[in-house]
Amino acid sequence: MRFGVVCFAALILVAPLAFAAPKKGEDTGEARGQADLDAAVSAKLSIESLDDLNNVIELIERAIDLGLNEENNEFARYLLASSLYQRAQAITSAIFAPEQPDPRWPQLREAARRDARKSLENDPEQAPTHLLLVRLNSLPGGDRAELKRSLERALELGKDEPEMHYEVLMIRSNTRETPEQRIEDLTAAHKVKPTEPAPLRTRGAIYLAEDKFDEALADFDKAIELEPGDAATHEVRGVTLAMLKRMDEARVEFDKATELAPKSIAAWLQKAQMEFMAEDYQAVAQSVAKVLKLDEDNATALLLRAQSLAHLKQYEGALADVRRVLKLQPKHVPSLKILATTLTLSGQPEEAIAEIKQAVENEPRELELQMQLAVLYRQQHRYGEAVKVLDAAIAIDPQQWLLRYVRGDTLLGMGRHRDAVADYNEAVKQAPRESGLLNNLAWVLSTSPDDKVRDGKRAIELAKIACEVTDYKQSNLLSTLGAAYAEAGDIGEAKKWSKKAMDEATDDATRENLKKEIANYERGQPVREELHDDAEAVAEKPVASSGDATSGKPRR
Repeated sequence: MRFGVVCFAALILVAPLAFAAPKKGEDTGEARGQADLDAAVSAKLSIESLDDLNNVIELIERAIDLGLNEENNEFARYLLASSLYQRAQAITSAIFAPEQPDPRWPQLREAARRDARKSLENDPEQAPTHLLLVRLNSLPGGDRAELKRSLERALELGKDEPEMHYEVLMIRSNTRETPEQRIEDLTAAHKVKPTEPAPLRTRGAIYLAEDKFDEALADFDKAIELEPGDAATHEVRGVTLAMLKRMDEARVEFDKATELAPKSIAAWLQKAQMEFMAEDYQAVAQSVAKVLKLDEDNATALLLRAQSLAHLKQYEGALADVRRVLKLQPKHVPSLKILATTLTLSGQPEEAIAEIKQAVENEPRELELQMQLAVLYRQQHRYGEAVKVLDAAIAIDPQQWLLRYVRGDTLLGMGRHRDAVADYNEAVKQAPRESGLLNNLAWVLSTSPDDKVRDGKRAIELAKIACEVTDYKQSNLLSTLGAAYAEAGDIGEAKKWSKKAMDEATDDATRENLKKEIANYERGQPVREELHDDAEAVAEKPVASSGDATSGKPRR
C-alpha cells in the first residue's frame, strides 16, 4: 500500500465502513457471490488507497453473505482474514509511529482490535494477527485476558519464526507475575537472539531489584559488550556498583553515561546520588548544577544539593534550596522533613518544630509529618509532647506499626518500660523481621530493672532474628544478643557475643560501652537500664533516627 498510514487510520475513525446490500432484482445466488469474490481478488492486487482496501473487504464479505461453494468459501475467508489484518496493521502502525503517534490512539486501537478479532474468526491460525493483538493490548487499558490468550497463541504459532518468537517473549516477560518467570522469558529471548542487548539489560535490572548484584553485573557487562554506546546500561551498571559500595568504579560508569548522554537528567541525577552516598558533597553540587541547567525546578536535584550543603554546614544555601522546592510544592512532605532537619542542624530547633507543627495543622492526617514532629520533640527531650503527637497519629491509623515503633522508643526514653514493650509487641506483629524494632524490644526485655518486664528467653529469640537479618554484622545487635544471654543466665554466651560486637564496632563510644558490658559479665552480672520517673527530666538523648524511625539499640 502506498497511502499514508496516519491518514488511513484517521479516515477509519471519521468514516465508518458501510457495506452495500445487493440491489433489487440482482441475482443473489452463488454466481453473484462468485462474481464479488473474483472482483475482490482482482482489486486486492492493485490496492493504492484506503478506499481500495475498504472495497476489497466489502466485496469479500458480500460474497460470503451471498453464498459460495465450500472451496471458494474457505478461500474467501482466508482472503478476508488477510485483508482485515492488513487494515489492522496499518492502524497499529499509526498508533506506534515513532515520530508522533496519533493522539486518538485509544479509538484507533479499538478499530484495530475489531479488525484483528474478525480476522481471527476467519483464520484463527494467523500468528502475526495474534501478535498484533498482543501489541495492542500491551498498551495502557488493554484487555489483560485477551493479551494472555494472544501471547500463548503467538508463542505456539510463531515458535519457528525467530523475530516473532523473540518479540512475544520480550512482551510476555513484562506481564509475568514473579521475577523468576520474567527471568525465564528473558533468558529464552536471549537464546533466540543472542546478539540483542535488550534481554540482558532487562534481566540485569530484575537481578538488581532482587539484590543479586553479581548476576546483574554479568548481564550489564554482556550488554555493554554488545552495545558499548548505550548510556542507560552504563548508568544502571553504575547504580549496581554504588550499591556494592564500589564507588570509584561506579563513578567511571556514571562519567561514561553522562558523556554518552550529556542531556540525560536521569544519568546526572544517578551520578549525584552516587556522589552523595560516597559523601563527596562538593561533587554532588556540580552534578546537580548539570541537572538544573536542563530542568531548573527539579525537586530531586534541589533536595540532594540541600542535604549536601547541610553536610558541608552551608545551611543558608541548603535552606534556600529546600524552600525553593516548597514554593513549588508547599505540601511536599520530604522537603518539609529536610527543612526541619536542616533547621535543627543549623541551631534553630524551635524554628524546625514551628515549621512542622504548622504543616501538621495544615495536614492533620499526614502521618509522616506527625512522626517528624514527634522526632523533633524527642531531640529536644520533650518526650511528653512527642507522645501526645504519636497518640494522635495512632488514633488515625492504629495499624501503622512504624508509629508504635517510634512511640515505643519514646516511652522507653521516658522510662515507661511496660508501655514501651506493649507498643513494640504490637509493632512486631506487623513487622516481624524489622531488625531495629526487634533489637529494641530484645534490649528492654534483657535490661529493664522492672522484673515483670524482663524475659531472657524471648529476648534471645528476638535478638537472634535481628542478627540473622543483618548477617551478624551490626555491633549493637550483637551486643543485645549478649545482654539477652546474660539475662537468661548464660554469662559465657553473653561474653562471646559482646566480644563479637567489639570486633564489629566502628567508633570509640561504642567500644567504651561494650567494655563496660563485658566488665559486667566478667563479674557475673547482667546489664540493667536506669528507670526514670520524670519523663521531661530525662537528660539522655534518644537513639538516632533512620528515616524518622529509631533504629538500633537505645543508648544506655
